[in-house]
This record gives sequence, structure tokens and C-alpha cells, in this order.
Amino acid sequence: MANADCFLKAVQKYTSFEGLAHTLLREFVEASSMRAITMKNSTRKQGVEIYYSFVGKIDLPA
Repeated sequence: MANADCFLKAVQKYTSFEGLAHTLLREFVEASSMRAITMKNSTRKQGVEIYYSFVGKIDLPA
């Protein structure tokens, strides 16, 4: 629960911003990784996994 509280405090600091500043990214993103490239019908797809500070990876619905 403490990690969630830390994450929410960080979110509250940035309720309004105009771009992705380095400071914002450093505070929110712990790590990221790229998935393997897949091809389907001449379309190239590549996924990205983002691990957020304090809360880890969040799977968003497709």
C-alpha cells in the first residue's frame, strides 16, 4: 500500500503538463522493454512494456 501512496503523490504533482519532460519520465518510469517484432499481412508490430515506479507493470485493456 505504501508504494501505491508514493505513486499517487507523484501523480498529484503532475496533474497538468504540456509534454513529457525528462523529470516526469524519470519519476514515473522505472524500466521499459521492447517485445519481438511480428509481421502479419505486411504489417509490422512491436509491443512495448513499461514498468512504472512504485507500482510495476500495468496491463491496459486492448
